[in-house]
Amino acid sequence: KTLAGEPLQEIFRFVCARTAEIFDLSLVWVGRKESNGGVSVLTAGGTAADYISTLAKTGVRWDDSPLGRGPTGQAIRNGQQQICDPREARFNPWGGLAGEFGLKSVLSFPLIIRGNVYGAFTLYSGKPGSFDSPAVQKRIASLSSRLCLALEMAMNQERVRLLSTALSSAADAVMITDRNGHIQWINPSFTRLSGYSETELIGQTPSILKSGKQDIAYYRQLWEAILGGRIWSCETTERRKD
Repeated sequence: KTLAGEPLQEIFRFVCARTAEIFDLSLVWVGRKESNGGVSVLTAGGTAADYISTLAKTGVRWDDSPLGRGPTGQAIRNGQQQICDPREARFNPWGGLAGEFGLKSVLSFPLIIRGNVYGAFTLYSGKPGSFDSPAVQKRIASLSSRLCLALEMAMNQERVRLLSTALSSAADAVMITDRNGHIQWINPSFTRLSGYSETELIGQTPSILKSGKQDIAYYRQLWEAILGGRIWSCETTERRKD
């Protein structure tokens, strides 16, 4: 799903639905840690998914408040998995609701991205002690880790899309080449300023713009700096297509 370029919401929806199906769970949801101490519900799956709307009205938090002492809040706050029986005192704010929906055991994993807690992956079962087995915990922990990886990949793709949009909108001409100097990408301003179309430039080298105003030593210095991982800056006179 991530590699197909699906939005994060679709990835979460798919993971929650499949996890609920595979492990025969009543509810699976993904919550995002908010800077105000709250936890927002991104998506949920399972036969008890309606519980989420009621849960959202009560509120879930990750700070050290009564609404932050449930398994989701503690998983986010402590960065460790949490197992809870809805009859425990810390589940009091939501205990009655959990009973109405037949939820009898809860497991929550923190979603850690690049060393920071992004949110939590919380699972509910209609059977007591469903998550007590170390083997079950290990399987779900593996799934949670893959969810973190998918989340990070999706965030990276979104960052690339944003950077691409920014470069595409820039008034200055921008090109990207491979290590051999072959042009891989140009922005619209590059075609406007150079007079060449994208088709004419992709695969060419920047020498297509050479005006003859700079000598070989000039270009040697440019490429030595770039290939050496250093920033090169200077003024260059280039030749437009016409």
